[in-house]
Amino acid sequence: MTRAPKNDFPDAQKVRAFLESSDPISLRQLCKAFHIPANRQKDFKDWLRKQDFRVIRGHVEYHPRPAASHDLPEVLVVEVGGPDEHGETVARPVDERHARLLPIILLPKDAPAPGSRALIRMEGEGRGRVIRALTRQTESVLCVVRHIGSQAVAVPTQRSRIPHYRLDEREAEKLASGVMVRVQPNAGGPRFQDPTARILEVLPQRGEIQKLGDIAIAEQGIPHVFSAAALEIAENGEVPKLGQREDLREIPLVTIDGEDARDFDDAVFAEPDGKGWHILVAIADVAHYVPAASALDEEALDRGNSVYLADQVVPMLPEALSNGLCSLKPHEERACLAVHLWIDAHGNRKEYRFCRGLMRSHARLTYTQVDAFLHHEDAGAVPPALHKQVKHLHGAFKSFMEARHKRGTLELEIPEFRVVFEGDGKVKDILRRPHLESHRLIEEFMIAANVAAAELIEKEKLHGLFRVHEPPSTEKLSELEHLL
Repeated sequence: MTRAPKNDFPDAQKVRAFLESSDPISLRQLCKAFHIPANRQKDFKDWLRKQDFRVIRGHVEYHPRPAASHDLPEVLVVEVGGPDEHGETVARPVDERHARLLPIILLPKDAPAPGSRALIRMEGEGRGRVIRALTRQTESVLCVVRHIGSQAVAVPTQRSRIPHYRLDEREAEKLASGVMVRVQPNAGGPRFQDPTARILEVLPQRGEIQKLGDIAIAEQGIPHVFSAAALEIAENGEVPKLGQREDLREIPLVTIDGEDARDFDDAVFAEPDGKGWHILVAIADVAHYVPAASALDEEALDRGNSVYLADQVVPMLPEALSNGLCSLKPHEERACLAVHLWIDAHGNRKEYRFCRGLMRSHARLTYTQVDAFLHHEDAGAVPPALHKQVKHLHGAFKSFMEARHKRGTLELEIPEFRVVFEGDGKVKDILRRPHLESHRLIEEFMIAANVAAAELIEKEKLHGLFRVHEPPSTEKLSELEHLL
Protein backbone atom coordinates (compact mmCIF):
# COMPACT_ATOMS: atom_id res chain seq x y z
CA MET A 1 0.00 0.00 0.00
CA THR A 2 1.43 3.42 -1.08
CA ARG A 3 1.66 5.92 1.73
CA ALA A 4 0.62 9.54 1.03
CA PRO A 5 3.47 12.06 1.22
CA LYS A 6 3.90 13.59 4.65
CA ASN A 7 2.56 17.17 4.91
CA ASP A 8 5.37 18.80 6.88
CA PHE A 9 4.68 22.28 5.55
CA PRO A 10 4.31 25.22 7.95
CA ASP A 11 0.94 26.55 9.01
CA ALA A 12 -0.49 28.95 6.39
CA GLN A 13 -0.96 31.61 9.06
CA LYS A 14 2.76 31.46 9.91
CA VAL A 15 3.63 31.91 6.23
CA ARG A 16 1.35 34.97 6.02
CA ALA A 17 2.88 36.46 9.16
CA PHE A 18 6.38 35.89 7.79
CA LEU A 19 5.53 37.60 4.48
CA GLU A 20 3.96 40.58 6.26
CA SER A 21 7.03 41.10 8.44
CA SER A 22 9.61 40.88 5.65
CA ASP A 23 10.63 42.63 2.48
CA PRO A 24 9.34 41.02 -0.75
CA ILE A 25 10.30 37.33 -0.59
CA SER A 26 10.99 35.01 -3.53
CA LEU A 27 9.81 31.40 -3.54
CA ARG A 28 13.41 30.20 -3.14
CA GLN A 29 13.92 32.48 -0.10
CA LEU A 30 10.65 31.26 1.43
CA CYS A 31 11.69 27.61 1.01
CA LYS A 32 15.00 28.41 2.69
CA ALA A 33 13.33 30.26 5.57
CA PHE A 34 11.03 27.30 6.35
CA HIS A 35 13.65 24.62 5.66
CA ILE A 36 11.79 23.00 2.77
CA PRO A 37 14.07 20.33 1.27
CA ALA A 38 14.79 20.46 -2.47
CA ASN A 39 12.77 17.30 -3.17
CA ARG A 40 9.66 18.84 -1.55
CA GLN A 41 9.77 22.32 -3.10
CA LYS A 42 7.44 21.45 -6.00
CA ASP A 43 4.89 20.03 -3.53
CA PHE A 44 5.34 23.14 -1.36
CA LYS A 45 4.64 25.36 -4.39
CA ASP A 46 1.42 23.46 -5.14
CA TRP A 47 0.44 23.65 -1.48
CA LEU A 48 0.99 27.44 -1.45
CA ARG A 49 -1.34 27.81 -4.42
CA LYS A 50 -4.10 25.90 -2.61
CA GLN A 51 -3.63 28.21 0.39
CA ASP A 52 -4.22 31.31 -1.80
CA PHE A 53 -0.55 32.25 -2.11
CA ARG A 54 0.67 33.26 -5.56
CA VAL A 55 4.08 34.07 -7.02
CA ILE A 56 3.62 37.49 -8.61
CA ARG A 57 6.53 39.38 -10.23
CA GLY A 58 8.92 36.86 -8.68
CA HIS A 59 7.64 37.38 -5.13
CA VAL A 60 5.28 35.30 -3.00
CA GLU A 61 2.07 37.20 -2.18
CA TYR A 62 -1.09 36.26 -0.31
CA HIS A 63 -4.29 36.84 -2.29
CA PRO A 64 -7.28 35.14 -0.66
CA ARG A 65 -10.39 34.57 -2.68
CA PRO A 66 -12.80 37.12 -1.21
CA ALA A 67 -16.29 36.17 -0.15
CA ALA A 68 -17.55 39.58 -1.27
CA SER A 69 -16.48 39.30 -4.92
CA HIS A 70 -20.14 39.14 -5.93
CA ASP A 71 -20.23 42.89 -5.19
CA LEU A 72 -17.94 43.53 -8.17
CA PRO A 73 -19.58 45.03 -11.28
CA GLU A 74 -19.84 42.74 -14.28
CA VAL A 75 -17.60 45.05 -16.32
CA LEU A 76 -14.61 46.93 -14.89
CA VAL A 77 -11.29 48.53 -15.79
CA VAL A 78 -8.06 46.77 -14.80
CA GLU A 79 -4.34 47.37 -15.10
CA VAL A 80 -2.55 44.44 -16.65
CA GLY A 81 0.50 43.00 -14.89
CA GLY A 82 2.88 40.24 -15.89
CA PRO A 83 2.35 36.48 -15.79
CA ASP A 84 2.38 34.53 -12.54
CA GLU A 85 4.42 31.36 -11.95
CA HIS A 86 1.91 29.34 -13.98
CA GLY A 87 2.10 31.65 -16.99
CA GLU A 88 -1.35 33.18 -16.39
CA THR A 89 -1.67 36.93 -16.85
CA VAL A 90 -2.64 38.77 -13.68
CA ALA A 91 -4.44 42.11 -13.49
CA ARG A 92 -5.58 44.48 -10.73
CA PRO A 93 -8.76 46.62 -10.72
CA VAL A 94 -7.98 50.32 -11.17
CA ASP A 95 -10.73 51.31 -8.71
CA GLU A 96 -9.37 50.75 -5.20
CA ARG A 97 -12.82 49.73 -3.91
CA HIS A 98 -12.89 46.89 -6.41
CA ALA A 99 -9.23 46.04 -5.73
CA ARG A 100 -10.03 45.51 -2.04
CA LEU A 101 -12.68 42.98 -3.03
CA LEU A 102 -10.55 41.15 -5.60
CA PRO A 103 -6.91 42.34 -5.82
CA ILE A 104 -5.87 39.78 -8.45
CA ILE A 105 -7.87 38.85 -11.55
CA LEU A 106 -6.64 36.24 -14.02
CA LEU A 107 -6.81 37.03 -17.74
CA PRO A 108 -6.23 34.91 -20.86
CA LYS A 109 -2.69 34.67 -22.21
CA ASP A 110 -3.54 36.97 -25.14
CA ALA A 111 -4.24 39.89 -22.76
CA PRO A 112 -2.72 43.33 -23.54
CA ALA A 113 0.91 43.99 -22.59
CA PRO A 114 1.89 44.63 -18.95
CA GLY A 115 1.31 48.24 -17.96
CA SER A 116 -1.76 48.54 -20.22
CA ARG A 117 -5.28 49.19 -19.03
CA ALA A 118 -8.17 47.10 -20.30
CA LEU A 119 -11.92 46.85 -20.02
CA ILE A 120 -12.88 43.32 -18.94
CA ARG A 121 -15.98 41.28 -18.23
CA MET A 122 -15.91 39.13 -15.10
CA GLU A 123 -16.55 35.43 -15.73
CA GLY A 124 -16.42 34.01 -12.19
CA GLU A 125 -13.68 32.17 -10.29
CA GLY A 126 -11.64 35.38 -10.21
CA ARG A 127 -11.24 35.37 -13.99
CA GLY A 128 -12.03 37.97 -16.62
CA ARG A 129 -12.33 38.24 -20.38
CA VAL A 130 -10.84 41.24 -22.16
CA ILE A 131 -13.42 43.33 -24.01
CA ARG A 132 -10.90 45.84 -25.35
CA ALA A 133 -7.59 47.48 -24.50
CA LEU A 134 -7.93 51.06 -23.25
CA THR A 135 -4.28 52.14 -23.20
CA ARG A 136 -1.09 50.67 -24.50
CA GLN A 137 2.04 50.05 -22.51
CA THR A 138 3.92 53.30 -22.19
CA GLU A 139 7.08 53.63 -24.28
CA SER A 140 9.12 54.75 -21.28
CA VAL A 141 9.10 53.65 -17.65
CA LEU A 142 9.78 55.77 -14.54
CA CYS A 143 12.30 53.99 -12.30
CA VAL A 144 14.52 54.40 -9.27
CA VAL A 145 18.18 53.40 -9.60
CA ARG A 146 19.42 50.75 -7.15
CA HIS A 147 22.92 49.23 -6.88
CA ILE A 148 22.92 45.51 -6.08
CA GLY A 149 26.54 44.51 -5.60
CA SER A 150 28.35 45.52 -8.77
CA GLN A 151 25.16 45.62 -10.85
CA ALA A 152 22.96 48.70 -11.32
CA VAL A 153 19.25 48.14 -11.87
CA ALA A 154 16.25 50.37 -12.52
CA VAL A 155 13.28 49.50 -10.28
CA PRO A 156 9.94 50.63 -11.79
CA THR A 157 7.77 52.83 -9.59
CA GLN A 158 4.67 51.03 -10.92
CA ARG A 159 4.06 47.90 -8.88
CA SER A 160 2.32 46.09 -11.73
CA ARG A 161 5.56 45.98 -13.73
CA ILE A 162 8.39 43.47 -13.54
CA PRO A 163 10.78 43.75 -10.54
CA HIS A 164 13.63 45.59 -12.30
CA TYR A 165 15.55 46.29 -15.49
CA ARG A 166 19.30 45.68 -15.73
CA LEU A 167 21.21 48.80 -16.78
CA ASP A 168 24.40 49.17 -18.74
CA GLU A 169 27.21 49.68 -16.22
CA ARG A 170 28.72 52.54 -18.23
CA GLU A 171 25.37 54.40 -18.20
CA ALA A 172 24.70 53.90 -14.50
CA GLU A 173 28.13 54.01 -12.87
CA LYS A 174 27.84 57.71 -11.95
CA LEU A 175 24.25 57.49 -10.72
CA ALA A 176 23.70 57.13 -6.98
CA SER A 177 21.03 54.86 -5.54
CA GLY A 178 17.73 56.66 -5.23
CA VAL A 179 18.12 58.75 -8.39
CA MET A 180 14.97 58.70 -10.54
CA VAL A 181 15.33 57.92 -14.24
CA ARG A 182 13.10 57.31 -17.22
CA VAL A 183 14.15 54.22 -19.17
CA GLN A 184 13.28 52.54 -22.44
CA PRO A 185 12.92 48.73 -22.13
CA ASN A 186 15.02 46.98 -24.74
CA ALA A 187 13.20 44.94 -27.35
CA GLY A 188 13.87 41.24 -27.76
CA GLY A 189 14.91 38.67 -25.20
CA PRO A 190 12.75 37.23 -22.40
CA ARG A 191 10.31 39.83 -21.15
CA PHE A 192 10.27 38.76 -17.52
CA GLN A 193 13.68 37.15 -17.04
CA ASP A 194 16.58 39.57 -16.58
CA PRO A 195 15.18 42.29 -18.90
CA THR A 196 17.40 45.22 -19.82
CA ALA A 197 16.72 48.89 -20.50
CA ARG A 198 18.54 52.04 -21.54
CA ILE A 199 18.33 55.36 -19.74
CA LEU A 200 16.38 58.04 -21.61
CA GLU A 201 16.43 60.76 -18.97
CA VAL A 202 17.88 61.41 -15.52
CA LEU A 203 15.31 63.39 -13.57
CA PRO A 204 16.51 66.42 -11.56
CA GLN A 205 17.20 65.84 -7.89
CA ARG A 206 14.02 66.87 -6.08
CA GLY A 207 12.55 66.68 -2.61
CA GLU A 208 10.71 63.58 -1.45
CA ILE A 209 7.28 65.18 -1.97
CA GLN A 210 8.16 66.14 -5.54
CA LYS A 211 9.45 62.59 -6.18
CA LEU A 212 6.19 61.15 -4.86
CA GLY A 213 4.31 63.45 -7.21
CA ASP A 214 6.37 62.21 -10.16
CA ILE A 215 5.71 58.60 -9.11
CA ALA A 216 1.96 59.24 -8.77
CA ILE A 217 1.86 60.75 -12.26
CA ALA A 218 3.68 57.73 -13.69
CA GLU A 219 1.66 55.11 -11.78
CA GLN A 220 -1.67 56.59 -12.79
CA GLY A 221 -0.59 57.11 -16.39
CA ILE A 222 -1.47 60.83 -16.21
CA PRO A 223 -0.54 62.58 -19.49
CA HIS A 224 1.75 65.47 -18.55
CA VAL A 225 3.66 66.40 -21.72
CA PHE A 226 1.88 68.40 -24.44
CA SER A 227 2.63 67.86 -28.11
CA ALA A 228 4.30 70.63 -30.09
CA ALA A 229 1.08 71.06 -32.13
CA ALA A 230 -1.05 71.55 -28.99
CA LEU A 231 1.45 74.04 -27.52
CA GLU A 232 1.49 76.03 -30.74
CA ILE A 233 -2.32 76.39 -30.77
CA ALA A 234 -2.35 77.49 -27.12
CA GLU A 235 0.48 80.01 -27.51
CA ASN A 236 -1.15 81.57 -30.59
CA GLY A 237 -4.45 82.20 -28.79
CA GLU A 238 -5.72 85.79 -28.53
CA VAL A 239 -8.49 87.52 -26.60
CA PRO A 240 -11.30 88.04 -29.14
CA LYS A 241 -12.73 91.41 -30.14
CA LEU A 242 -16.16 92.32 -28.78
CA GLY A 243 -18.03 91.49 -32.02
CA GLN A 244 -21.28 89.67 -31.16
CA ARG A 245 -20.26 89.16 -27.54
CA GLU A 246 -22.07 90.97 -24.72
CA ASP A 247 -19.98 93.78 -23.25
CA LEU A 248 -19.55 93.02 -19.54
CA ARG A 249 -16.34 94.98 -19.05
CA GLU A 250 -17.82 97.78 -16.93
CA ILE A 251 -19.74 95.44 -14.61
CA PRO A 252 -17.70 95.11 -11.37
CA LEU A 253 -17.23 91.35 -11.52
CA VAL A 254 -14.71 90.04 -8.96
CA THR A 255 -12.96 86.70 -8.41
CA ILE A 256 -12.84 85.19 -4.90
CA ASP A 257 -10.32 82.39 -4.36
CA GLY A 258 -7.79 81.06 -1.86
CA GLU A 259 -4.52 82.89 -1.21
CA ASP A 260 -2.56 80.15 -2.97
CA ALA A 261 -4.74 80.07 -6.12
CA ARG A 262 -2.67 80.32 -9.31
CA ASP A 263 -5.53 80.80 -11.75
CA PHE A 264 -8.96 82.34 -11.42
CA ASP A 265 -11.81 80.37 -12.96
CA ASP A 266 -14.98 82.24 -12.06
CA ALA A 267 -16.16 85.77 -11.32
CA VAL A 268 -19.36 86.97 -9.60
CA PHE A 269 -21.51 90.08 -9.37
CA ALA A 270 -24.80 91.00 -7.65
CA GLU A 271 -27.06 94.04 -7.41
CA PRO A 272 -30.57 94.61 -6.01
CA ASP A 273 -33.29 95.09 -8.63
CA GLY A 274 -36.16 96.22 -6.40
CA LYS A 275 -37.77 92.77 -6.17
CA GLY A 276 -34.76 90.70 -5.30
CA TRP A 277 -31.35 90.33 -6.91
CA HIS A 278 -29.74 90.36 -10.33
CA ILE A 279 -26.74 88.03 -10.26
CA LEU A 280 -24.04 87.40 -12.82
CA VAL A 281 -21.70 84.40 -12.80
CA ALA A 282 -18.95 84.30 -15.43
CA ILE A 283 -16.36 81.63 -16.28
CA ALA A 284 -13.55 81.64 -18.82
CA ASP A 285 -14.72 80.78 -22.34
CA VAL A 286 -12.25 77.91 -22.74
CA ALA A 287 -13.98 76.53 -25.83
CA HIS A 288 -13.08 79.70 -27.75
CA TYR A 289 -9.38 78.80 -27.55
CA VAL A 290 -9.71 75.05 -28.24
CA PRO A 291 -10.66 74.39 -31.89
CA ALA A 292 -12.82 71.30 -32.28
CA ALA A 293 -10.94 68.13 -33.29
CA SER A 294 -7.59 69.96 -33.10
CA ALA A 295 -4.44 68.54 -31.49
CA LEU A 296 -5.23 70.68 -28.43
CA ASP A 297 -8.78 69.34 -28.29
CA GLU A 298 -7.55 65.74 -28.52
CA GLU A 299 -5.05 66.26 -25.70
CA ALA A 300 -7.64 67.95 -23.47
CA LEU A 301 -10.00 65.02 -24.12
CA ASP A 302 -7.23 62.57 -23.23
CA ARG A 303 -6.67 64.35 -19.90
CA GLY A 304 -10.32 65.04 -19.05
CA ASN A 305 -9.42 67.37 -16.18
CA SER A 306 -6.52 68.96 -14.36
CA VAL A 307 -4.89 66.86 -11.63
CA TYR A 308 -3.90 68.52 -8.34
CA LEU A 309 -1.07 67.05 -6.28
CA ALA A 310 0.38 68.31 -3.01
CA ASP A 311 3.04 70.45 -4.66
CA GLN A 312 2.11 70.67 -8.34
CA VAL A 313 -0.69 70.71 -10.87
CA VAL A 314 -0.88 68.70 -14.09
CA PRO A 315 -3.12 70.99 -16.19
CA MET A 316 -5.67 69.91 -18.74
CA LEU A 317 -4.53 72.75 -21.01
CA PRO A 318 -1.07 74.28 -21.61
CA GLU A 319 0.02 77.05 -19.26
CA ALA A 320 -0.52 79.72 -21.92
CA LEU A 321 -4.24 79.02 -21.48
CA SER A 322 -4.64 77.54 -17.98
CA ASN A 323 -2.67 80.34 -16.28
CA GLY A 324 -3.06 82.87 -19.07
CA LEU A 325 -5.99 83.53 -21.36
CA CYS A 326 -8.36 81.26 -19.41
CA SER A 327 -7.51 82.83 -16.05
CA LEU A 328 -9.74 85.79 -15.13
CA LYS A 329 -6.89 88.05 -14.06
CA PRO A 330 -7.84 91.46 -12.65
CA HIS A 331 -8.04 94.41 -15.05
CA GLU A 332 -7.41 92.23 -18.12
CA GLU A 333 -10.00 91.57 -20.83
CA ARG A 334 -11.13 87.97 -21.02
CA ALA A 335 -13.58 86.01 -23.18
CA CYS A 336 -16.21 84.48 -20.92
CA LEU A 337 -19.36 82.40 -20.77
CA ALA A 338 -21.81 84.02 -18.36
CA VAL A 339 -25.27 83.54 -16.94
CA HIS A 340 -27.60 86.28 -15.71
CA LEU A 341 -29.80 85.09 -12.85
CA TRP A 342 -32.74 86.91 -11.34
CA ILE A 343 -33.96 85.74 -7.92
CA ASP A 344 -36.58 87.10 -5.55
CA ALA A 345 -35.85 88.28 -2.00
CA HIS A 346 -36.33 84.71 -0.72
CA GLY A 347 -33.76 83.14 -3.06
CA ASN A 348 -36.19 81.63 -5.59
CA ARG A 349 -35.01 81.93 -9.17
CA LYS A 350 -37.37 83.78 -11.51
CA GLU A 351 -35.46 83.66 -14.79
CA TYR A 352 -32.02 83.23 -16.32
CA ARG A 353 -30.17 84.04 -19.53
CA PHE A 354 -26.84 82.70 -20.84
CA CYS A 355 -24.48 84.69 -23.04
CA ARG A 356 -20.95 84.79 -24.38
CA GLY A 357 -19.25 87.98 -23.31
CA LEU A 358 -16.14 90.02 -22.90
CA MET A 359 -15.38 90.88 -19.26
CA ARG A 360 -12.76 92.53 -17.12
CA SER A 361 -12.36 91.38 -13.50
CA HIS A 362 -12.30 94.43 -11.21
CA ALA A 363 -10.41 92.72 -8.39
CA ARG A 364 -8.81 89.48 -7.25
CA LEU A 365 -10.21 88.95 -3.75
CA THR A 366 -9.52 86.11 -1.32
CA TYR A 367 -11.89 84.24 0.96
CA THR A 368 -10.20 85.60 4.08
CA GLN A 369 -10.39 89.18 2.78
CA VAL A 370 -14.12 88.94 2.09
CA ASP A 371 -14.76 87.22 5.42
CA ALA A 372 -12.74 89.85 7.32
CA PHE A 373 -14.71 92.64 5.66
CA LEU A 374 -18.14 91.06 6.26
CA HIS A 375 -17.71 89.73 9.78
CA HIS A 376 -14.81 91.60 11.39
CA GLU A 377 -15.56 95.09 10.03
CA ASP A 378 -12.11 95.30 8.49
CA ALA A 379 -12.73 97.98 5.90
CA GLY A 380 -9.16 97.74 4.65
CA ALA A 381 -9.55 94.08 3.64
CA VAL A 382 -11.45 95.05 0.47
CA PRO A 383 -10.79 98.07 -1.80
CA PRO A 384 -13.22 100.92 -0.89
CA ALA A 385 -14.61 100.98 -4.45
CA LEU A 386 -15.87 97.41 -3.95
CA HIS A 387 -17.42 97.73 -0.47
CA LYS A 388 -20.92 98.06 -1.89
CA GLN A 389 -20.39 95.22 -4.35
CA VAL A 390 -19.23 92.77 -1.67
CA LYS A 391 -22.22 93.69 0.51
CA HIS A 392 -24.51 93.03 -2.45
CA LEU A 393 -22.91 89.62 -2.96
CA HIS A 394 -23.53 88.84 0.70
CA GLY A 395 -27.15 90.01 0.45
CA ALA A 396 -27.84 87.73 -2.52
CA PHE A 397 -26.09 84.87 -0.70
CA LYS A 398 -28.38 85.27 2.33
CA SER A 399 -31.39 85.02 0.00
CA PHE A 400 -29.99 81.80 -1.46
CA MET A 401 -29.50 80.43 2.06
CA GLU A 402 -33.11 81.22 2.96
CA ALA A 403 -34.27 79.13 -0.01
CA ARG A 404 -31.82 76.35 0.92
CA HIS A 405 -33.14 76.13 4.49
CA LYS A 406 -36.72 76.11 3.23
CA ARG A 407 -35.90 73.15 0.93
CA GLY A 408 -34.36 71.30 3.89
CA THR A 409 -31.13 70.49 2.07
CA LEU A 410 -28.27 68.75 3.83
CA GLU A 411 -25.51 70.94 5.23
CA LEU A 412 -22.34 68.97 4.50
CA GLU A 413 -19.05 70.39 5.75
CA ILE A 414 -16.38 68.01 4.48
CA PRO A 415 -13.00 69.04 5.91
CA GLU A 416 -10.27 70.14 3.51
CA PHE A 417 -6.59 70.23 4.32
CA ARG A 418 -3.59 72.05 2.90
CA VAL A 419 0.03 70.97 3.04
CA VAL A 420 2.61 73.54 4.18
CA PHE A 421 6.13 72.97 2.79
CA GLU A 422 9.49 74.15 4.02
CA GLY A 423 12.02 75.72 1.66
CA ASP A 424 13.69 72.36 0.94
CA GLY A 425 10.40 70.77 -0.09
CA LYS A 426 9.82 68.85 3.15
CA VAL A 427 6.37 68.87 4.74
CA LYS A 428 6.26 71.39 7.59
CA ASP A 429 2.62 71.02 8.57
CA ILE A 430 -0.80 69.83 7.44
CA LEU A 431 -3.49 72.34 8.34
CA ARG A 432 -7.25 72.15 8.10
CA ARG A 433 -8.65 74.82 5.83
CA PRO A 434 -11.26 76.95 7.60
CA HIS A 435 -14.68 76.78 5.93
CA LEU A 436 -15.67 80.44 5.82
CA GLU A 437 -18.96 81.98 4.83
CA SER A 438 -17.19 83.42 1.79
CA HIS A 439 -16.52 79.83 0.64
CA ARG A 440 -20.22 79.06 0.90
CA LEU A 441 -21.07 82.27 -0.95
CA ILE A 442 -19.11 81.17 -4.02
CA GLU A 443 -20.50 77.63 -3.70
CA GLU A 444 -24.09 78.90 -3.74
CA PHE A 445 -23.49 81.15 -6.74
CA MET A 446 -21.87 78.33 -8.70
CA ILE A 447 -24.61 75.85 -7.76
CA ALA A 448 -27.24 78.30 -8.99
CA ALA A 449 -25.36 78.75 -12.28
CA ASN A 450 -24.97 75.00 -12.79
CA VAL A 451 -28.61 74.26 -12.01
CA ALA A 452 -29.60 76.82 -14.64
CA ALA A 453 -27.20 75.21 -17.14
CA ALA A 454 -28.61 71.74 -16.46
CA GLU A 455 -32.17 73.01 -16.93
CA LEU A 456 -31.21 74.68 -20.21
CA ILE A 457 -29.62 71.45 -21.50
CA GLU A 458 -32.76 69.51 -20.63
CA LYS A 459 -35.16 72.15 -21.93
CA GLU A 460 -33.39 72.59 -25.27
CA LYS A 461 -32.66 68.84 -25.55
CA LEU A 462 -28.96 69.58 -25.97
CA HIS A 463 -26.26 66.93 -25.78
CA GLY A 464 -24.77 66.70 -22.30
CA LEU A 465 -22.93 64.35 -19.99
CA PHE A 466 -24.50 63.30 -16.70
CA ARG A 467 -22.61 61.68 -13.86
CA VAL A 468 -24.17 58.35 -12.91
CA HIS A 469 -23.14 56.95 -9.55
CA GLU A 470 -22.77 53.20 -9.02
CA PRO A 471 -25.14 51.56 -6.52
CA PRO A 472 -23.64 51.42 -3.01
CA SER A 473 -21.87 48.22 -1.98
CA THR A 474 -23.48 45.69 0.33
CA GLU A 475 -20.97 46.69 3.01
CA LYS A 476 -21.95 50.38 2.85
CA LEU A 477 -25.65 49.54 2.89
CA SER A 478 -25.07 47.37 5.95
CA GLU A 479 -23.21 50.21 7.70
CA LEU A 480 -26.02 52.65 6.92
CA GLU A 481 -28.64 50.19 8.16
CA HIS A 482 -26.72 49.80 11.43
CA LEU A 483 -26.40 53.57 11.82
CA LEU A 484 -30.10 54.19 11.15
